[in-house]
Amino acid sequence: MLENAKGQVALVITLVLAAIISLNVKWLNFGLDLKGGTELIYEVNESEVELPPEEDWDSFMNTTVSTIRARIDPDGVLDAQVIRRSRAGIYIALPGLTDEQATDIEQKITRLGTLEMQMCAYNTYTDAAEDTIFDLTRESEKLKQWLEAWPRSRDDPQAKRAALLSGPPGVGKT
Repeated sequence: MLENAKGQVALVITLVLAAIISLNVKWLNFGLDLKGGTELIYEVNESEVELPPEEDWDSFMNTTVSTIRARIDPDGVLDAQVIRRSRAGIYIALPGLTDEQATDIEQKITRLGTLEMQMCAYNTYTDAAEDTIFDLTRESEKLKQWLEAWPRSRDDPQAKRAALLSGPPGVGKT
């Protein structure tokens, strides 16, 4: 019995050391309960959503979940979990983030997208039905003045501003 005790003690010590080493391995993927992090739960107010006739509620919610996932983790490196919860709920789990990072992600979710405006026209356009005349030279000058008056981004004062002018060659898009 005593000779087996030495083997048993060696086995127990080996198993304890293996357990300690396995807990310190970086490749273990701890969940939100062990790693810490943030949970966000959103509820879509169905009475405020106006769906086009060709779209049903499920496709709208699936698109919304996909859009949120793309906004908060476009590269897929945050290990964020974004899933639909109930008919109108969205659950977001963000493991291992600081409070500041979680606040930034929450702002990404709630912030609206950006609007880009483009003007596309020929040199002159006349609508016979409404007797409307569009003069590209005059409108280009108005656009230039508008772009110069357009405030620069607060985040990047060197940000470029542009507009797209298109049409066939020789109609004065410059």
